[in-house]
Amino acid sequence: MKAKIIPLKIDCNTDIDKNKKNLLVFSKALKIASFINIIVNLFFVFISITLNLYFVIPLLLGLFGYFGARYRKIHLLIVYFIYQILYTSLIIYINIDDFNNAVFDKFSQMEEYYTNLIFLLLITLFNGYIVILTSKVIYFIRNKKNIDNQNELNYDSITL
Repeated sequence: MKAKIIPLKIDCNTDIDKNKKNLLVFSKALKIASFINIIVNLFFVFISITLNLYFVIPLLLGLFGYFGARYRKIHLLIVYFIYQILYTSLIIYINIDDFNNAVFDKFSQMEEYYTNLIFLLLITLFNGYIVILTSKVIYFIRNKKNIDNQNELNYDSITL
């Protein structure tokens, strides 16, 4: 007589499953976005003739974002979040300053201005996306820790 395999059905709390799924999805997206950020910063490091410290710092902070999302370390993600907010603010300031300079120079170099504006707007949108992703990953990590602390194994029903 063969042994009959009876599947174990465990219905977990759906909020916990949704939070874990959201955490996995957003952390994977953040890993990809921070990896793109690392590649761009590596490009700037290798393009500069001298090893400029201004390009190495964003590279290291991009690694904070990648490893924070990979290992779900909230301290690394908070540092990366602050860096992204400061960097995005700087890019927005550069956009506004570029626009003011173009207006006061009476649009003498408009082709150059539009190229820089499009490039800076794309960078601003990408960094804004990273800021939103980072804040969501931080939220889901904190939420996961709170749920895990409140009920370590909260099963609604266990059936055999």
